[in-house]
Amino acid sequence: MNTHATPSVDDTDSVHGGVRQALLSSLRDQETVVISLSGPWGSGKTSAVERTIKEMSESGTHSFACASLFGLKSLSELKLVLLDDSMSRTGGLRGLLHEKTRGVRKELESLLSKAHTLGPMANELVLLRSGAALAEHIIVLDDIERKHDQLGIDEISGFIDELRMLHKCRFVLVMNDAKLIDEEKWQHIREKIVDREINLRPRPEQSLDVVFPVPDRLRAALAPLIVYCGITNIRAIKKIAAEARLAPADVPADSATMRDFLAPLVLFMSIHFRAQTAFPALERLEFDDAHHLISTPELEQAAKALGFSIDGPFTNLVARLMFDGHLPVERMRTLLQQEYSREDQHKLTQEIRQLRDRFDWYPEWPTEEAVTAARSCATRAAQYVNHALFDESLGLLGEVDASGALVASAISDYERRLPGNAESARISGWDADRLNTKLAKLLRERELVDDLAEAGEPLEEYDVDLRYMQEIAIGGYSFGPSHMTTEWFLSQLQKLDSTQLRKTVTKLLHHGASRSLPVGHEEHARAFSDACKSMSQNASNARHARMLKLALEGERPRYEGWGQDDP
Repeated sequence: MNTHATPSVDDTDSVHGGVRQALLSSLRDQETVVISLSGPWGSGKTSAVERTIKEMSESGTHSFACASLFGLKSLSELKLVLLDDSMSRTGGLRGLLHEKTRGVRKELESLLSKAHTLGPMANELVLLRSGAALAEHIIVLDDIERKHDQLGIDEISGFIDELRMLHKCRFVLVMNDAKLIDEEKWQHIREKIVDREINLRPRPEQSLDVVFPVPDRLRAALAPLIVYCGITNIRAIKKIAAEARLAPADVPADSATMRDFLAPLVLFMSIHFRAQTAFPALERLEFDDAHHLISTPELEQAAKALGFSIDGPFTNLVARLMFDGHLPVERMRTLLQQEYSREDQHKLTQEIRQLRDRFDWYPEWPTEEAVTAARSCATRAAQYVNHALFDESLGLLGEVDASGALVASAISDYERRLPGNAESARISGWDADRLNTKLAKLLRERELVDDLAEAGEPLEEYDVDLRYMQEIAIGGYSFGPSHMTTEWFLSQLQKLDSTQLRKTVTKLLHHGASRSLPVGHEEHARAFSDACKSMSQNASNARHARMLKLALEGERPRYEGWGQDDP
C-alpha cells in the first residue's frame, strides 16, 4: 500500500502531522511488519519518526532500536549501533554483552573489552547475540541512502528478512530513495519486503510552517522567495532564516531594502545547499581566483526572476557567505542601514520590475496604461540622479515603446537634472558600460564616468582588492576579504597615492589600537600594522616612509579633525 501523507490543517506541525498519523496507524497494526518512509533531504522524515517513537515509547509496550546508516560499511557495524541504541538506558552495549554472556563470561572476558571498539573478535560476538537481543523490537534504519557503497541494499534486505522471520522484529526504513546508489536493486526488493510505503513530499509553505510555527514579518518576507525557488528542505530554510535574523532591527523585514538583501540570500543559499528546484541549471556557485562570484547567464536569469540585480549592493556580500562560510555581519548591518536610508528608491526599483513582469506576462494589460506607468516611473527615477535606478526605468520604457521616442525624451529630461561634476554623480567605466548605451554616452559627455583605461584596453576598475582596501578605510576590517594577510595589505598600500595613503594608514592604525576593536579583528589589525612597518623600511619614496613611521608612532596630521581641508 502506498500512502501519500497529507498533513492535517489543524496539526500544529502540519508537515509532520499526516506522516505521524500514518506511522502510528501502521505501527499499531501488527500485520504491518516493514514500513518505508521516503522523501527529499530535509523534508522532516527523521523528526516525524522521532516524535512517533517518543509517543509510542511512553506507553512502555514497545521496544525500539534506531540506527543511522550514514557511512556504515557492514552489517556488523549496523548491528553494533542497533544494540548500543537498544541498551543505552542500561549501560549500552558493554552492559548488554555482560547480560547476554553471563554463562560463559570467563571465556569471553577478553572479548568484552574489545566489543565497543569493533575489535577483531567483536563482530563474531555481535553476530552471535544480535538477533536474540533485538527480538520483538521495532527497528528504525535511517539515512539508508547515505550508507557506504560496501554495504549493499541486498545485504540490508537479507538482514531485515532474517530478523522479521526469526525474531519477530518490525522495521521502519527511512530514506531519500531518489538518492539511493543501488536504487534499481531497491525497486526490485521493496515490493517483496515492504508492507506499507509512506511518502513525505511537503510543499514549501508547509516547510515554512515548521521553521516559523508562529508567523511573523520575516516569514512573510521570505515566503514568496522560498516558494518561487521550490525549497522544501527544512534545514536549508532554518539556515536562511538564521542569517536573515542577523539583520538590524531598524530595517523592517517587509521593507523593499530588506527584500533586496533576502532575494540573493535565498537564491545563493538554496543553490549552495542544493535545495532549490526552480533553476535546474544552477547546481553550484562559481568563484574566480580572487574569490569573487562569477556571474553566468543562468545566474543572471535567476536573479531577474527573483527581482534583484546581480550587480546589486548585496550580491557580493551574500556571496562572501557562500565562499567563507560566514556572513560579514557588521558590514551587512551597515550596508542595510545605509541602503534603508534610500528605501524610496528601493521601492521604486521593485515597482519598475513588477511593471516589466506585468507587461511581459499579462498581454491583457492595455499598452496605453503600461506607457503611462512607465513614464511615471522614469520621471520619479530621474529625480534621484541614481544612474542604476534611472537605467531600470529606461528598460521599462524601451519595452512598452519600441520606437525609442520615450527613452530619448526621458534621457533629455535626465540631462537637465544632472549636476555639473558632482562627486555623487560619478560612475566607473565598468558600471557605465552596463547601462543603456545612450545614457552611458550622456554621462561620458558630461565627464561623469571614470574610465580607468585607454580605449580598447581592459578596464582597471577591476582591481577589486584595491576597492576592498578603500572600503576597509571607510568601514573597518568587516568590509575586507577573507585573505587580509600582511602581504596582501602591503600590496594594496603600494598602490595608494599620498592622499589615500595618509588617510588610510592613520585611520586604520588608530582603529586597530582602539579598545572597541571587534573580536576577531586583532589579527587583521596586526597584519596591517606589520605591512606599514615593512613599507616604512623599504619604501622607494622617502617621504612616504617618513609618513608611515610617524603614523606607526601614533602621530596624526595636525589638520585632521580641525575642520580644515587637506594642505
